Amino acid sequence: MKAEFLAEFTLAGASLSGEEIPKEKRLAFTENDDIKNSLAVRDNDTIYGYVTGSEAALLKTFINRKMNLFCLYAGKVEEEDADRHVIKVYYIPEKI
Repeated sequence: MKAEFLAEFTLAGASLSGEEIPKEKRLAFTENDDIKNSLAVRDNDTIYGYVTGSEAALLKTFINRKMNLFCLYAGKVEEEDADRHVIKVYYIPEKI
């Protein structure tokens, strides 16, 4: 089953359409291994991205409904370059 493309964001919190993303809706990244292991979505054991904070509650809601939400980001992002890197958010129904 194919992933459904939901949204595209920059790490700085603005969407590619120019709309400001509310702080509580922004995606956050962490080096905490416990959070990685519980929230991260892996593709061939590579951590691409995951959500924390209020987004973690959203992710939990999706999981409880037997769905997956994951984020994909390309490359190592330096803080000053965050607005040039894109996060893509997909919704993937659980495989039956």
